[in-house]
Amino acid sequence: MTLRDDGKYDWDLDGLQRHANLVMQGLEAAIDNLDDSRVLSLILNDLGRKHARYQVQEEMFDKLWESLRFGLKQALGDHMTRDTSDAWFAVFKFISRQIITGMRQQRSVTNSS
Repeated sequence: MTLRDDGKYDWDLDGLQRHANLVMQGLEAAIDNLDDSRVLSLILNDLGRKHARYQVQEEMFDKLWESLRFGLKQALGDHMTRDTSDAWFAVFKFISRQIITGMRQQRSVTNSS
Protein backbone atom coordinates (compact mmCIF):
# COMPACT_ATOMS: atom_id res chain seq x y z
CA MET A 1 0.00 0.00 0.00
CA THR A 2 1.30 3.43 -0.91
CA LEU A 3 0.05 6.82 0.17
CA ARG A 4 -0.61 9.06 -2.84
CA ASP A 5 -0.17 12.83 -2.91
CA ASP A 6 -3.96 13.28 -2.70
CA GLY A 7 -4.02 11.40 0.64
CA LYS A 8 -5.59 8.24 -0.76
CA TYR A 9 -3.98 4.82 -0.80
CA ASP A 10 -2.98 2.65 -3.73
CA TRP A 11 -3.45 -0.96 -2.73
CA ASP A 12 -1.09 -3.70 -3.85
CA LEU A 13 -3.65 -6.50 -3.81
CA ASP A 14 -1.11 -9.18 -4.74
CA GLY A 15 1.12 -8.04 -1.90
CA LEU A 16 -1.83 -7.92 0.45
CA GLN A 17 -2.76 -11.50 -0.49
CA ARG A 18 0.83 -12.66 0.09
CA HIS A 19 0.85 -10.98 3.49
CA ALA A 20 -2.52 -12.51 4.40
CA ASN A 21 -1.13 -15.94 3.51
CA LEU A 22 1.93 -15.30 5.69
CA VAL A 23 -0.30 -14.24 8.59
CA MET A 24 -2.33 -17.43 8.26
CA GLN A 25 0.86 -19.52 8.10
CA GLY A 26 2.07 -17.73 11.22
CA LEU A 27 -1.18 -18.50 13.02
CA GLU A 28 -0.88 -22.13 11.99
CA ALA A 29 2.69 -22.28 13.31
CA ALA A 30 1.58 -20.67 16.54
CA ILE A 31 -1.22 -23.17 17.02
CA ASP A 32 1.10 -26.07 16.15
CA ASN A 33 3.54 -24.92 18.85
CA LEU A 34 1.09 -24.03 21.61
CA ASP A 35 2.46 -26.88 23.72
CA ASP A 36 5.99 -25.40 23.62
CA SER A 37 5.64 -21.76 24.61
CA ARG A 38 9.43 -21.25 24.72
CA VAL A 39 9.86 -22.12 21.04
CA LEU A 40 6.72 -20.23 20.12
CA SER A 41 7.91 -17.12 21.99
CA LEU A 42 11.25 -17.21 20.16
CA ILE A 43 9.52 -17.48 16.78
CA LEU A 44 7.10 -14.67 17.58
CA ASN A 45 9.80 -12.40 19.04
CA ASP A 46 11.79 -12.81 15.83
CA LEU A 47 8.68 -11.98 13.84
CA GLY A 48 8.26 -8.84 15.95
CA ARG A 49 11.82 -7.74 15.23
CA LYS A 50 11.10 -8.08 11.50
CA HIS A 51 7.87 -6.09 11.84
CA ALA A 52 9.70 -3.29 13.67
CA ARG A 53 11.94 -2.85 10.64
CA TYR A 54 8.81 -2.17 8.58
CA GLN A 55 7.62 0.47 11.06
CA VAL A 56 4.62 -1.56 12.24
CA GLN A 57 3.04 0.19 15.23
CA GLU A 58 1.71 -1.58 18.32
CA GLU A 59 -1.76 -0.09 18.01
CA MET A 60 -2.18 -1.82 14.64
CA PHE A 61 -2.73 -5.11 16.51
CA ASP A 62 -6.09 -3.87 17.84
CA LYS A 63 -7.32 -3.48 14.27
CA LEU A 64 -5.86 -6.85 13.35
CA TRP A 65 -7.95 -8.58 16.02
CA GLU A 66 -11.14 -7.04 14.63
CA SER A 67 -10.28 -8.31 11.14
CA LEU A 68 -9.33 -11.76 12.41
CA ARG A 69 -12.51 -12.02 14.48
CA PHE A 70 -14.61 -11.03 11.46
CA GLY A 71 -12.88 -13.69 9.33
CA LEU A 72 -13.39 -16.32 12.01
CA LYS A 73 -17.09 -15.44 12.26
CA GLN A 74 -17.41 -15.78 8.50
CA ALA A 75 -15.59 -19.12 8.46
CA LEU A 76 -17.13 -20.67 11.58
CA GLY A 77 -20.67 -19.30 11.36
CA ASP A 78 -22.77 -20.62 14.24
CA HIS A 79 -19.73 -22.44 15.65
CA MET A 80 -18.24 -19.06 16.60
CA THR A 81 -19.62 -19.16 20.12
CA ARG A 82 -18.63 -16.85 22.95
CA ASP A 83 -16.26 -19.54 24.29
CA THR A 84 -14.69 -20.03 20.84
CA SER A 85 -14.25 -16.28 20.42
CA ASP A 86 -12.71 -15.99 23.90
CA ALA A 87 -10.30 -18.85 23.17
CA TRP A 88 -9.18 -17.30 19.87
CA PHE A 89 -8.79 -13.92 21.60
CA ALA A 90 -6.54 -15.48 24.27
CA VAL A 91 -4.35 -17.01 21.54
CA PHE A 92 -4.30 -13.72 19.65
CA LYS A 93 -3.30 -11.76 22.79
CA PHE A 94 -0.45 -14.18 23.51
CA ILE A 95 0.77 -13.95 19.91
CA SER A 96 0.49 -10.17 19.72
CA ARG A 97 2.23 -9.67 23.09
CA GLN A 98 5.18 -11.78 21.94
CA ILE A 99 5.39 -9.96 18.60
CA ILE A 100 5.21 -6.58 20.34
CA THR A 101 7.99 -7.67 22.71
CA GLY A 102 10.15 -8.45 19.68
CA MET A 103 9.27 -5.08 18.13
CA ARG A 104 10.30 -3.29 21.31
CA GLN A 105 13.55 -5.26 21.50
CA GLN A 106 14.42 -4.34 17.91
CA ARG A 107 13.61 -0.67 18.48
CA SER A 108 15.72 -0.52 21.64
CA VAL A 109 18.68 -2.00 19.73
CA THR A 110 18.12 0.39 16.82
CA ASN A 111 17.77 3.41 19.13
CA SER A 112 20.91 2.58 21.09
CA SER A 113 23.03 2.27 17.94
